[in-house]
Amino acid sequence: MKAHDEDGNTETTEINITTDELPEEIPTTELVEADAEKMEDGLTFIVPSKNYLYAVDENADVRWYADMEFRLILTRVQNGNILVNTKSND
Repeated sequence: MKAHDEDGNTETTEINITTDELPEEIPTTELVEADAEKMEDGLTFIVPSKNYLYAVDENADVRWYADMEFRLILTRVQNGNILVNTKSND
């Protein structure tokens, strides 16, 4: 994480977070090839035909997943949040 003050000074801090193992239904990802200059910042969302919706970073590491039933509709709204259309048995 980087922070910049009004004088232009920068301080960098590394934060390590330990999480639980990923669910078995999320496949193992492996980065084969990437060109960082051609990539957008942020996450790439993977929309499988079933199981978990998930997102990977530029290194193909899983950074987010949803453990709910969903429809294949993702929308990025103006403030940068992601709107996911879920489904219910009701």
